Amino acid sequence: MAFKDNKNRQEYSALVVWEGNLGSGTSNYMDYGRGFSVRIEGKPNLVGSSDPLLLGDATLYTPEDLLLAALSSSHMHGYLTLCSRNKINVLKYQDRVHATMKGTPAAGGKLETITLEPLVVIAPGDERLAMKLHDTAHDHSIIAQAIRTKVKYKATIRVDHAAHSRVRA
Repeated sequence: MAFKDNKNRQEYSALVVWEGNLGSGTSNYMDYGRGFSVRIEGKPNLVGSSDPLLLGDATLYTPEDLLLAALSSSHMHGYLTLCSRNKINVLKYQDRVHATMKGTPAAGGKLETITLEPLVVIAPGDERLAMKLHDTAHDHSIIAQAIRTKVKYKATIRVDHAAHSRVRA
């Protein structure tokens, strides 16, 4: 990973703003909104809410949604980098990621499992290495290293044999 300041340090920042004061703050659990926005300089605002079980808006992103997206996209970018460096030509990548949380709204909860199910289509090449690189990508994922929940992978590698002739043409 290359860093601009050569100190092996990269900084990130975000401003998360609660937008749920409906007039009386949090004086009553049932009477405040769960909406929030994430503001990052130079990027569009992201609007979210708590989970509907916690009285949030089901049409907005939850912190749990954002965690899954962050984990999956971090893994994907690391995986694509490793494939490129190992001469594996990835043609398509998609990941169905899901998690199971145990708990109650009043007591909070804990993510018990997170499962990534990447489907990767590659040009003819080393399928075994393409599969193995998922483990390496996990070990290098900043997001995966930051969470305590065990992450499972159920990767599928498919070879697009027609891609070999398209790439050479």
